Amino acid sequence: MRQEMFGTLPDGTLYTKRRNLAYGRLYTAENPRIHSSAAKDGYETIPGVVCEFPCLGAYVVSFRTDKTMSGTHWGSLGEVKENCTIWIYFCKTLEKAQDRHYDMAYLVNNIQQASDGRWYAIVNVEENYPYCCFRFNTYSDGTYVQTAKIWDISMTYSANLHPYTPAPEDDETVVLTEGAG
Repeated sequence: MRQEMFGTLPDGTLYTKRRNLAYGRLYTAENPRIHSSAAKDGYETIPGVVCEFPCLGAYVVSFRTDKTMSGTHWGSLGEVKENCTIWIYFCKTLEKAQDRHYDMAYLVNNIQQASDGRWYAIVNVEENYPYCCFRFNTYSDGTYVQTAKIWDISMTYSANLHPYTPAPEDDETVVLTEGAG
């Protein structure tokens, strides 16, 4: 991680200056990730997006979608559900996150919608999983194709929702330099 993206609070706590820690592939409203599936448990690990956690603590995951979100996983129940779910796949290595594998899966069950339309939840990173990737779920009866879009994926080191910005690595207007210290 780049030093200039971090600061230290008076109590010594590290913070990330509202920086989006989810990087690798920028999905936007004009170019969202489109997921279509007729599977009963129609999930996909979102390609290209990974996150690095600088430390343990509270993080906020947020994103936009054209569907209503839920914190309930219907698995292979076999019913058409209009609600989708998001999962965080915690990983011990960057390679696992990039390959879309995981060491621990977490269903984001405290999801809520902000006044600006984004969906978000506070996620407590309590174990030593320094990386993650994201899974997006639709639910069907096995024949009906569910299609959902997701974009503006963000993870910030905070217990508060902040305005969306792309990760500096994915924003062509940001010039990253190695920090000195």
